[in-house]
Amino acid sequence: MVLMGKRLVGLLESPELIVCSSATRAAVTARAIADAYEYSHDKIVFDDAIYGASLKRLIDLVRSFTERCDRVMLVGHNPGITEAFNCLSKLEVSNIPTCGVAVLHFDSDSWSDIAEGKGKIAHYDYPKRISN
Repeated sequence: MVLMGKRLVGLLESPELIVCSSATRAAVTARAIADAYEYSHDKIVFDDAIYGASLKRLIDLVRSFTERCDRVMLVGHNPGITEAFNCLSKLEVSNIPTCGVAVLHFDSDSWSDIAEGKGKIAHYDYPKRISN
């Protein structure tokens, strides 16, 4: 978790909003990444519904994000996170591993307009990834 946080800080701008499952392991992950970005733990939004959420629930959650935030980090669980990534990007990743990071960019002015296949992958990394 700490390693991924350090990797992210060098590559991606700080999230403006972190939305996280209230499950312990997800919360630990979100806080570790928040620490790397010097993002206040008090600003993390915990949502009980993310744990075990269906694809529809996760997509609805993304569509509900505030328009004041361009960069949102969603910390959740499989299989939902991988399914949501695949749906929004039209890619087929078999599994986003524990503490994996998948970043999508959307050409949209509103989170409510996010649609299937409209996300473009900007970054994908995970702790055991082997760099060339």
